[in-house]
Amino acid sequence: MLTYRIEGSDCEIVTIDSASEREGIGTALIGAVEERAKAKGCRRLWLITTNDNLNALGFYQRRGFRLTALYPDALEASKS
Repeated sequence: MLTYRIEGSDCEIVTIDSASEREGIGTALIGAVEERAKAKGCRRLWLITTNDNLNALGFYQRRGFRLTALYPDALEASKS
């Protein structure tokens, strides 16, 4: 399952979760959102993940996403 939101010319992937890994499901979901975002005129597709989630970072990078910012201790700061 993948959830996203479109706001203006931005499309944010909010969550992505697959019951099975390495079957192409996540790739297909991202592809579908890319098509939808393009059809809606979005110029940016983005998401946030934690920097210790190396599997997610690699997954997104293999699909063309790139790291644009790193916020040390952001998760801890968000809890306070």
